[in-house]
Amino acid sequence: YRNAGTAEFLLDGDDFYFLEVNARLQVEHPVTELRFGCDLVAEQLRIAAGERLAEHKPPRGWAIECRLTAEEPEHGFRPATGKVLYLHMPSGPGVRVDSALEQGTVVTTYYDSLIAKVVSYGATREEARCRMIAALEDVSILGVAHGTAFLRDIVASAPFARGDLSTHFIEENSPTWSCSREHENAALIAAALAVGDSKEFAPHSPDSGRNDPERNDARSSPWNRLGSFRLWNSQ
Repeated sequence: YRNAGTAEFLLDGDDFYFLEVNARLQVEHPVTELRFGCDLVAEQLRIAAGERLAEHKPPRGWAIECRLTAEEPEHGFRPATGKVLYLHMPSGPGVRVDSALEQGTVVTTYYDSLIAKVVSYGATREEARCRMIAALEDVSILGVAHGTAFLRDIVASAPFARGDLSTHFIEENSPTWSCSREHENAALIAAALAVGDSKEFAPHSPDSGRNDPERNDARSSPWNRLGSFRLWNSQ
């Protein structure tokens, strides 16, 4: 085997425990790229062309990656579909976003639920953690349910800040999280705009638009009444 790969370990104090090797890049590869200051995809192309790998400095700093998925954590991570009506992604020093999502993108049932990756970098773990909290608070995706608030609550929690992590982390700590969802507030606004337009929101056959996220509930969904609007942060 001659290519880039991913070796996975668990670290417990000073002890490393080997897990597996994947003969490919994985979804977490931006963490490596930020810490080493490299482009792993470019390195793969160099290997394929028979060239030598570029020289890299030792790893530096800390990086954290959060995967934004089209799911509803408060409902057992139920998958979500729909059309992106408004999109704003974070930016700034130490923040990276990998995503093909655009305003108007239709999220369907036919692919993985991952819609974006938000990655933060800092000289220390705490700096990377604080940048991640700020980045997740700056995410706005309306029209499709997503787990951004859930991720923010995890990173902002005291156990995560202490590094008190285990395979039971979610069930032990999730009851204290709010998981607020800004798109629900927008839905309420859209529903208010729809009042008085009974024809557009008349009942329709339950089979109409089935398996088509862009057309499903086309007449009953309040999202179709959003129109033009702007989001802002009062702070």
